[in-house]
Amino acid sequence: MALSDALSKLATQTIDLSFKDTSNKNYQVLQSYRNTTSYSILNELHACARKYQLIKARAASGGAGANNVDFAYGHAVGSGTQAWLASGDLNAAIFNAIMAWRIPFGAAIDKKRKSLPDAIVAVQKYALFHQEMLDDWRVWTLPNGKPAIELSISVDFENGYKHYIHIDVILENKYTGQLAVQENKTSGFKSVEEAIYANSSQALSYAVVVDMLREDTSYEVFYCVYSSTDREWNLLPFTKHTSLKAEWITDVRLDHATLNTYHDLNFYPKRGESCYAFMRRCEFFGTCNLVGNLNEPALLPAGEEAERIDYSFKISDIVARQHDRNQTLPLEEIQPQGASYVSID
Repeated sequence: MALSDALSKLATQTIDLSFKDTSNKNYQVLQSYRNTTSYSILNELHACARKYQLIKARAASGGAGANNVDFAYGHAVGSGTQAWLASGDLNAAIFNAIMAWRIPFGAAIDKKRKSLPDAIVAVQKYALFHQEMLDDWRVWTLPNGKPAIELSISVDFENGYKHYIHIDVILENKYTGQLAVQENKTSGFKSVEEAIYANSSQALSYAVVVDMLREDTSYEVFYCVYSSTDREWNLLPFTKHTSLKAEWITDVRLDHATLNTYHDLNFYPKRGESCYAFMRRCEFFGTCNLVGNLNEPALLPAGEEAERIDYSFKISDIVARQHDRNQTLPLEEIQPQGASYVSID
């Protein structure tokens, strides 16, 4: 669909504007604190600690990250699909996708089929895909009565760090009542490989939310992945168990300990193998050695949140919940230097 055609059609339609673009989280604020982490922030740490340091320093100084076509495309598709899930109104979905495009309308990566018109096509196909593949599922209503769409949850690890979990939508099976966490992703690859998503720590973190909000022992994770080159949505379902949150807690604790070590040494090592990824150079390539006089990110004050949240949990309550339900894993008690550790075995 040409952009002019989409705009002309929208001009003649009544659009449900009750859904607002909640997918536009201010990640810059979340990145600006030294003691806040999330799945995407820790991914940067795992890829290259130096890049992590530079991103945090830039956010602390008020600078914004690069807003390129890849980011704009993913954000537009994400906003459009969220609006469709919330309202079932395709016109509202397309409108939200257009409003989420924050770079020039003509910007595009033709080889990847990434542009604003391409994002609109993805949103249109998503509505058909969801009706065909996930018709037995509906948006779950949270205990507070709100639809479980675009959720933000903070977990106080009680070691000085807060970790933020973001969920696109939680679904409920219309017939069995089973819960499923759905994540919408876009990919420039023609084929979608399940190994990219099967063991993602992001999927494990959902165990915390599902277990604390409803006493389920297992849940589904639906990765709905859109191939921009193939122009098709793909469904990758995985069954997870809430007991796996023990593994996730240990992993995040170790990351926090690593961050404390880097900070104490004032040394964040660079990983040259990450200088080129996803067919483009790192934005800091050629300048990442210039790390003198970087702005030191502030600490998020105790009792405050870095962003609007729907729920907050303490790690001690999560661990107690696991003990109460006898969901334990034989984990060796680890005491990583630089961070307190909550034993969960």
